[in-house]
Amino acid sequence: MGFDAETVVEFCRACLPHLDGLPKIGNMQKLCKLVKLAHFLQASQLVDRWWSELQQYQPKVGDEYIAIFDLNRDLSGKTFTINDSSLAYFPKAYMALDETIKKKYEKKAYELFQQAINKLKLDGKSDSYKSHFFPMTYYMVKCLLEMARPASTS
Repeated sequence: MGFDAETVVEFCRACLPHLDGLPKIGNMQKLCKLVKLAHFLQASQLVDRWWSELQQYQPKVGDEYIAIFDLNRDLSGKTFTINDSSLAYFPKAYMALDETIKKKYEKKAYELFQQAINKLKLDGKSDSYKSHFFPMTYYMVKCLLEMARPASTS
């Protein structure tokens, strides 16, 4: 099945009656796993509940981006969107990942690098934004994009 015991136990707890509602999970990676398991088991109420809680979070470290990559791959009908702030954290987070993980997710990383480049090319940003964020991030992402390009992007 591919789900760890902690995720299955948390899912089972959620199925028990609670007088004061389900407790908040508060961890992005756990939420992603729970959403995937609830989706797999066709528990739409739990998918919706945890999906709405997940929307309060944005990835900032490598493992959280990987959880989002897996979630977007495994869930049909829902896609978690990474905001501009988290997009700016991505290059550093990706570079900190283990080489085998980078290799496994290089196509997804390439797509996110492309998205970052496209965001940075947009006009209309304030001068302060451009002078501090744009040059550093643009060249970092461009460099990483060239390094992360998979053999086949189709």
